[in-house]
Amino acid sequence: MISARPYGLWLAIIRIYTGIFWISHALQKMIDPRFASQSGSFDRLVTASIGSSSGVYRDFLLGTIQPHLTLFAT
Repeated sequence: MISARPYGLWLAIIRIYTGIFWISHALQKMIDPRFASQSGSFDRLVTASIGSSSGVYRDFLLGTIQPHLTLFAT
């Protein structure tokens, strides 16, 4: 019979790493006061996405995300 303990240990390590990854990226957004501004990081990200997308997703970015940039960045 195979023990579940090694699998649980690896799963815990992966979950902790994932949590640290998400928290570190979230903190960068919360600390940077220019992230949600009109010329901030989120605006550049959306602008780059508009240039490389097409169809419904591009329309969504142009019609919904870009006009309400600070709302979606928050």
